[in-house]
Amino acid sequence: MKRWLSILVIALLCVVAVFALTACGKTNDAPTDPCAISSASMILTGDHLSLKVPNTTTEFSFLNDITVPEGAGYVVARDKYFENVFHAKIAPLSSGDNHFYILVTNGDAMKLYTVTVRRLPLYTARFETSDGTTIASQSVEEGSLVTAPEEYTFASWQLNGGGIVDMPYTANANVRDMTFTAIFKPIDYTITFIIDDVTDTPEPMTVTYGSEFVLPTPPQKQSYVGEWYDGTTKITNGIWNIPRDVTLIAIYTLDTSIYKVSGNTITGLTDAGKTKYTQILIPSEINGVTITSIGEGAFARCTSLRSVTIPDSVTSIGYLAFAYCTNLTSIAIPDSVTSICASAFNS
Repeated sequence: MKRWLSILVIALLCVVAVFALTACGKTNDAPTDPCAISSASMILTGDHLSLKVPNTTTEFSFLNDITVPEGAGYVVARDKYFENVFHAKIAPLSSGDNHFYILVTNGDAMKLYTVTVRRLPLYTARFETSDGTTIASQSVEEGSLVTAPEEYTFASWQLNGGGIVDMPYTANANVRDMTFTAIFKPIDYTITFIIDDVTDTPEPMTVTYGSEFVLPTPPQKQSYVGEWYDGTTKITNGIWNIPRDVTLIAIYTLDTSIYKVSGNTITGLTDAGKTKYTQILIPSEINGVTITSIGEGAFARCTSLRSVTIPDSVTSIGYLAFAYCTNLTSIAIPDSVTSICASAFNS
C-alpha cells in the first residue's frame, strides 16, 4: 500500500511540474500599440520626445530619425492643429527650444506626440577687471565650459569695488548684496633673439601681455637693415599681444632708403645715408628699377665711407662720383663698368 502511495505522489509531482513549465513558457499576448513610435536619437518619455543638438545644427530631419509600426504613417507640424506641416519631414531650428507635433495614424488608430528639439544657444562670457584692462569676451555654447583667459592669471577677488577678499566669503549684514570682481594679472613672456653671424646678439627680454614694449635694434651689417620676425610675421614696437614666449629672428635686407635715385641712376645719398654706414653694398635694384649708373658727385664728400661694393648691373660711374671721400680705402668695381668719368675718385 505504501508503495502505491509513493507512486501516486510522484505522479502528482510530475503533473504539477509539467503544468508549471507550461505556464512559464506562455508568452505575453498583450496587444501592441499600433501607433507606437521610436527614435534613433531622441529620448522618449511617455508621449514626449526630446533632444539637444549643437548650435551649429540648423535643421532636423525626422525622416531619418523616426520609426513607426508597419502600416502606420506620421506627419510633423509646428503647431498642434497641423496647419504648418513639414511635408519633407525636415524642420529648421532656431536657437533655443523648438517645439513640434507628430501625429501617428494606423488604420482607425491615431496618437499625438509632442517634440522638443533644443538647439543649444550661444552665450557671451565677459571678464571684468578692477583696473579696466580689456580682456576679450568668449562665445560659449550652453553646457560648455568658460575657460580663463590664457593671457592672464587669476590674482584675487575684489568685493564691491573695494578691498581684496578670500573665497569662500561669508555673507554678513554689513555688506549685504555683494559684487565680486576678478582681478587678473597679465602674464609675462620672454623674447629671445637670434642673429646669424653676429656676436653682439641682444639679451632676452621680458614683456607683459597687453603692455607696451620696445625691441632692441638689430646690429648693423654693412648697408643692410635688420627687422625682427616671428616666423613670417614681422614684429614691431607696440603693445604685446602674443600669448606665448617668442624667439625673434633678425632678417636683413639691403637698405635702399639711403639713396636718391633718378631713373636708373643713383644721384646721391640722403642726409642719414651720409653718416649711417661706413660700408655700403650698392643694390642692383631700387623700388623695382635696375641701377645702371652712379651719377655725378653721388657720393662726393662722404667722409664716413670706408668701403663700397658696386653691383654688376652698373655700367658707368659719373664725374666726381666718389670725390673727396677721404676715408674710402676699398672699392669693388665689377667688369660690367665700361665708363668711368675723369676725377670720379678725385681726392
